[in-house]
Amino acid sequence: MLIGLAGLSITQPVLDLMGRNPEFFVAGSYRSSQIVWFGLIVALVPSAVLVVVYGLSRLAHPRLGWWVLVALVAALGAVFGNVLVRGLGLDGALIAMVAAALGAAVAVLLLRGRAGRLLLEYLAVANVLFLVAFLFMSPVSALVSDDSAAGELGTVSVPEPPGPVVVIVFDELPLPTLMTTEGTIN
Repeated sequence: MLIGLAGLSITQPVLDLMGRNPEFFVAGSYRSSQIVWFGLIVALVPSAVLVVVYGLSRLAHPRLGWWVLVALVAALGAVFGNVLVRGLGLDGALIAMVAAALGAAVAVLLLRGRAGRLLLEYLAVANVLFLVAFLFMSPVSALVSDDSAAGELGTVSVPEPPGPVVVIVFDELPLPTLMTTEGTIN
């Protein structure tokens, strides 16, 4: 159950975000093996840590294990709720309240109902699917498939500027004083 919920709340959002932004790996000059290791770590380590924490607490005392499971499910549910709410375009303080409410609801639904637990047990396999989608179906796949292509994507040529470059930062200047009524720079 923890593996499936960690996959939905941690693995999928992180791999999806990084898969849509291959520039991160290009800027860091990552080799294809490093990208694969990144995907494996994101797909396996959070779930493994959660399972170990739950297992150790259950070994210490079964009742403690149950409370740790409730806390982990509620926390992962809140993270998943945060991902859902942000996906809808909401922002601000409302997110924390909605995410906390969704976390509590997920904990109640999963720990009281068999269908939710069964769904998450099946979703434990989804971590592998998220990893496959990251490595072979996202824009990052071009970096993983061929090292020479990664090198070509990573080369940037910057022409020599014809003269000195001056940068002026207006940090504390109010924005309306710099704009016209149409919203362009004055």
